[in-house]
Amino acid sequence: MPLNLGLSFAHNALRGIGVRDRIRVLAAGKIVTGFHLFRTLALGADLCASARPMMLALGCVQARRCNDNSCPVGVATQDPARFVGLVVPEKAQRVARYHAATVASLLDLVAAAGLESPAAIRPRHVLRRTAPLGIRSFAELYPWLDEGALLARSDRPPGWQAPWEEATPDRF
Repeated sequence: MPLNLGLSFAHNALRGIGVRDRIRVLAAGKIVTGFHLFRTLALGADLCASARPMMLALGCVQARRCNDNSCPVGVATQDPARFVGLVVPEKAQRVARYHAATVASLLDLVAAAGLESPAAIRPRHVLRRTAPLGIRSFAELYPWLDEGALLARSDRPPGWQAPWEEATPDRF
């Protein structure tokens, strides 16, 4: 399932049963820039993980040879002949600079939205072009359920009623 849909579903399912405040949601996948962080937090993530961009900052050339211990630049290998070129203190600074710049760009977006912290980001703060002349907010595209909305049979949102009744803790 694409990240936006999966994250929205997980966030809403937890809100719907009233436990969202007790469970943290981690999101990963194609989170590269400060805007990606902003967008992902707007959809309900508490934490974002970013592996590939960190690997690229480290020097990965995407040779796709991680699994056979023959990474040409030494990033993903245990072969001493290959990782000798990976100068950790130098590469660590590159990764740290990339991370710092990414977080700084997120904070710039938070400030531009008039917010005091990333915790205040909501779906209404992100707009998406849906047609050549159409723009909709994430609040319209990915609406949040009210807390506990899935608990009362009579008040369940229409799109959630049938799947909720089919769900069972006996199978996954």
